[in-house]
Amino acid sequence: MKHLILIISILFSIQNSQAQQKEVFIIGTMHQVSKTFKNSYRPLLKKGIEYNPDAIFVERLRPKDTFEISMIFDKFYHFSDSLEKVYPQDEGRFQKLLQTDLKLMSKEDFNFMMYSFIIKKDYGNYRYYLYLKKYGLKGSPKSLRNENDDLSHRLAIAKNMTQLYAMDDQHKRPEYFKAWMDCSKKGKENGNQKVLKRLGIKDFFRAMIPAITGRLGFYTNSKKTIEYYHTSNSFRYTKTECQSCEDGKYYWDLRNAKMAQNIVEQIDEHQFNKNLVVVGAGHVIGIKEAIEKNYPHIKVRIMSDKKSKSEPKNQVAQQ
Repeated sequence: MKHLILIISILFSIQNSQAQQKEVFIIGTMHQVSKTFKNSYRPLLKKGIEYNPDAIFVERLRPKDTFEISMIFDKFYHFSDSLEKVYPQDEGRFQKLLQTDLKLMSKEDFNFMMYSFIIKKDYGNYRYYLYLKKYGLKGSPKSLRNENDDLSHRLAIAKNMTQLYAMDDQHKRPEYFKAWMDCSKKGKENGNQKVLKRLGIKDFFRAMIPAITGRLGFYTNSKKTIEYYHTSNSFRYTKTECQSCEDGKYYWDLRNAKMAQNIVEQIDEHQFNKNLVVVGAGHVIGIKEAIEKNYPHIKVRIMSDKKSKSEPKNQVAQQ
């Protein structure tokens, strides 16, 4: 009897441990879509709501990365410094509103949070509260055709979240684009660009029917598509050896590794269990591999996994 009780206790312990395992669910995006396919983010939003995340990570620079912000968003950076000198700050009110139900916030509260996040150099949450200020809890009456307004912001409102979490890294942005330009230039001579062009044409024709039928979001997250974007963005398509292409591959992989680090650091800091990452489709494989390699305590799921296709909706929502 004692052995039976011990076995049952161990089984319950294992089950509880698995239930509490931190996980990341990555949704790849198209960034911006044309007016013709303006509703392409609706299926992804539905998928995000079903997942029921504790936190949403977006492809924005973290507020502490002030050098990168000043380099890429110099106007925002300088506006932040100017605003800090004239706008009355109230950290107590700010922290209180972070814990407040969105439905209980006024338009003036949204405005206050928007300016507070500007001062904190938090571009992602500045954009979120700008969206709330303009459209309220119902959101924009029409599609704005980009991943943040049509997916991240709407999902955060649906889940009553007062904050998004940035995870991008652009430390090597200049080096990556230099390598990309050099690789493209040499690719015209050594035939690598022909390989990339063939891959692009194949992807274009494969995407036509999904795009027309409103399933572009699902197509973008299919195994073939995320592999295509990963291959093209990291220069893994090259057939002829090229140092600049190898450099580009290194910088792309480094950025994905840094993104993975930014995600996991914040998950561990806040003890989030279920985490949704909204990121350009070209990063899905790189982030997934980096988390699995460097942070084995985090489980990673992507939309092309068989499990995420076959799980009942109510089961997904309860995980």
